[in-house]
Amino acid sequence: MSRDIKFRAWHKNTNYMCQNVKTDLLDRDYLEFLQYTELNDVHGNNIYEGDIVYQKSVIIDSPDISFTGEVKFYNGSWWIDNGDTAIYLFNQNCKNKIIGNKYEGLTC
Repeated sequence: MSRDIKFRAWHKNTNYMCQNVKTDLLDRDYLEFLQYTELNDVHGNNIYEGDIVYQKSVIIDSPDISFTGEVKFYNGSWWIDNGDTAIYLFNQNCKNKIIGNKYEGLTC
């Protein structure tokens, strides 16, 4: 099984999000590279590092559990980090929804 390694990048000089950036541009200091997590949200949108994600439990008859934070990679895994605590991005009992990113803010 092959991994779909792709990036997008925040252009620091123009404040613009560049999609599907080629890795031969990795040495450009005016670009902030954000890696694809290989996961999609409830609408089928690719989840990237730096996205702000709302995660909600989908277990029927369970307490309403939700968490919002920035997608980050550390300790070998993708996490949703709210600044105080972090939870795994992948959770088979939850659904993720992208609500913005760390550069452009929230979209809802």
